[in-house]
Amino acid sequence: GIAFGIDIAPFIIRIINEERTGFAFVGRYGIKNRLWAGAEAGFENVKYDKEDYSYKSNGTFVRLGIDYDIYVSDEYPTNNNIFVGARYGYAWQNHQSDKFVIVDDYWGAFEGSVGKTPVNTHWLEGLFGLRCEMLPNVYMSWSFRGKVRLASTHSADLNPYTIAGLGKYDTRVVMGFTYTVEYQIPTNRRKKR
Repeated sequence: GIAFGIDIAPFIIRIINEERTGFAFVGRYGIKNRLWAGAEAGFENVKYDKEDYSYKSNGTFVRLGIDYDIYVSDEYPTNNNIFVGARYGYAWQNHQSDKFVIVDDYWGAFEGSVGKTPVNTHWLEGLFGLRCEMLPNVYMSWSFRGKVRLASTHSADLNPYTIAGLGKYDTRVVMGFTYTVEYQIPTNRRKKR
């Protein structure tokens, strides 16, 4: 069948870090027994405004890949599973710094800014997760993800603080977490034995 929903992890991140705002849609499509195609899309905006610097970023991302169910419940009517998967991710965003101050005791302070510049990033993800049917055709799912940044193109004047859908830019390997609520269209519900 087809399942679609939202990732509520960005709302949790917003509670912890008020400077980051995001939203993500998720979708799954059963290719054949135990194998699912997965797609995710969303955005993340970042805004820092400190005394000596400011930073803004507006980004959009997509992630495409597959999931394989390593455990499927045989008990009717549940449809719970444990899965592993892989994703290819791509993000495009614009970022800028309207103000930064570099303080030097000898030369004095230097103030500057960097205008809006584009950032394009590619990465791969491996994931492990659990998916549980809470109500008929309504699922809650979580997954841990290891992400490896493959390439990122941006201006040499300003490194991105964070990449939408990937996470912090300052390291090549990033750990992530998703927590989704999904509805599955019951096109091929298992029959009662």
